[in-house]
Amino acid sequence: MLASRRGWVLVTQSGPRLTHRRSATEASHSLADHRRSLWGHHGKRSGGAVTKKWSDALVERSVSSWLLDPEPSDTDDDRVALSELRNLVNRELNTVGDVKGLTSDIRKWGKGRALSERLKQVFDTIIFEELEQILDDIDWASSARGKFIVFVNDYVQELYRKSEFRSDPMFADVYVGAHSKRNEIVVTGAVASEGILNKVRSIMRDNDPGIPVSYQVTLKKC
Repeated sequence: MLASRRGWVLVTQSGPRLTHRRSATEASHSLADHRRSLWGHHGKRSGGAVTKKWSDALVERSVSSWLLDPEPSDTDDDRVALSELRNLVNRELNTVGDVKGLTSDIRKWGKGRALSERLKQVFDTIIFEELEQILDDIDWASSARGKFIVFVNDYVQELYRKSEFRSDPMFADVYVGAHSKRNEIVVTGAVASEGILNKVRSIMRDNDPGIPVSYQVTLKKC
């Protein structure tokens, strides 16, 4: 289980499930139920290799494009305005300055326009929700805790690539992630025997993260 920025990423043998980045709390050993969960986030592939880091999904860097998708009830003017807005917001936001610049550009775009109720809703959602959340993400990513969570996501992605944690069914209920409070790796879940637990420990030693590792793995009852 990987700690995401507000919830957890549960890494299964088919890949991680990312809990929604806007969850209210960073809970220990639990998955928040959010409407925008992502299953099997493997990233872009090139020649069969994963090229996208799981940690990239933890920090939003752009306005959600689906907000600007036309709806059947949209007028022709609405569709033109949505297209203009889509072109305006189509940029990567990596700094506070980037976000403030886009916010200014959007306000200039909307100034003096007679926006329909539909466009007003889209406008307000981008300004008061999307961009505020992106600012929050950027702030989180630069914090000590944010940097640690990113490190853990990258470490576990590499661990799963190199080891048999994802391929061997005996490890199906073993999860590796970040401790909810301390800067350490925690291995949780359940295994069928002490021998399998020893294999888990061996894999972790062979892939030393360079920080403390604690174990909260139980033996399954027969």
